[in-house]
Parts: sequence; structure tokens; C-alpha cells
Amino acid sequence: MTSDRQYDEILKLPPEQKKGVRNMCSVADNLMRIGRAEGMATATYNFISKGLITPKDGAAELGISLRKLKSEMIKLGYAYPVSK
Repeated sequence: MTSDRQYDEILKLPPEQKKGVRNMCSVADNLMRIGRAEGMATATYNFISKGLITPKDGAAELGISLRKLKSEMIKLGYAYPVSK
């Protein structure tokens, strides 16, 4: 059996993300969904910091504002492009 820490993390989620948590299978599904979203954000931040995509396109892909994108990138230590 796996550690209960994963289950505890799911229980900390906002109510809208906890829908359907009835057993460890639903917990695993939720963790996979969260992991994919985090992976998508990480890839997007990397693409932006390398100049492969614009911040505007990255924000649109992640469904967040440019202000939120910049804040998250800086908080996580990514280089945010300087406006020209």
C-alpha cells in the first residue's frame, strides 16, 4: 500500500477539485490530472523563458492572465522575457 500522504494532499484541494473522491483510484486519477497540469505549466514556462513562444501565447495556453503568468514564472525562478 502506498503512503497516505497522497490522499492527504487530495483532501487539501479546493472542493471543486475534490469531486468524486471516493477511493484511491479517484485519488490517483486526480493526482495524474494535477501532474499533467503542472507539467504543462513547466513546459510552457520553459518555452517562454527560451523565447520559443511569446508570453501572450503561453498565458493563453495556460488560461491565465499575463500578470499571473509573470508572477508565477518569477516565483518559480524562470526568466521572464523583458519587453522590447
